[in-house]
Amino acid sequence: MRRSRPLLLGGLAVLLAVPPASGKLRDILVARQIMADVAPTCVVRVAFDPAKGDRETLYALAFSLEGVFWIYSPETGTQVLGPASRLWPDPVTLSARLRELDPTVAAVTVHSNPVSENFRQDQLYLVNACVIGSLHSLLWVLHDHGSVDEAGLILMSYDTPDAATAPTLRVNHSLLAYRQGRQWWCIDPLKQRETFRLKEVKVGAPLDPALVALTLKQRYPVKSVSLLKLSDRTLDRITSNVQWQLPGFSD
Repeated sequence: MRRSRPLLLGGLAVLLAVPPASGKLRDILVARQIMADVAPTCVVRVAFDPAKGDRETLYALAFSLEGVFWIYSPETGTQVLGPASRLWPDPVTLSARLRELDPTVAAVTVHSNPVSENFRQDQLYLVNACVIGSLHSLLWVLHDHGSVDEAGLILMSYDTPDAATAPTLRVNHSLLAYRQGRQWWCIDPLKQRETFRLKEVKVGAPLDPALVALTLKQRYPVKSVSLLKLSDRTLDRITSNVQWQLPGFSD
């Protein structure tokens, strides 16, 4: 395979040379294109009640992955919105859950098939996009290596003590973990080229020493860490999409 070009993602804000409102929507359209091979997506426009504060309209990307609804925006990062319904898109459920998170939400509009502009991957940066960055790292690994035996997202929360029982979860940082043969590897999307070994990854087990060391080194104020393992079905679908759609990753 030809070497892929990096799409730079992470938690550092980098300004694009476009007006602020346009830039926010452009970020969401970029995120949607990245996620096209990973999960069902839709663009969400959130308007707030002017009587409850002066807040600008917010654009976000909603997606359904592993039985969970997620929502991402540059302003708020990525949040888990609880169990997914069978319907996609599901404007009623998305609207209700967004109002539960923020009572100032006045209107939610779902755009299932927005038109995206062309862009150059080597000029793009997303803000607060560690979950999308972790999934993009998986696409990178699949493109370079063809397949992995297992993969999952290590989700860190600085606010929620027990992510496993929380109805909603703000993901403050995310890492990609994947297994090839007997070896587990980890990628921090902030440092996509610096893959490092993990001793083991087990749901419900104590944290891997290498992951603990990374957490301490980066001073992540973690209250809870959970592993969202990608199902074989999801991993097979993503792998198939990457194998058949290489032009989006290749020079």
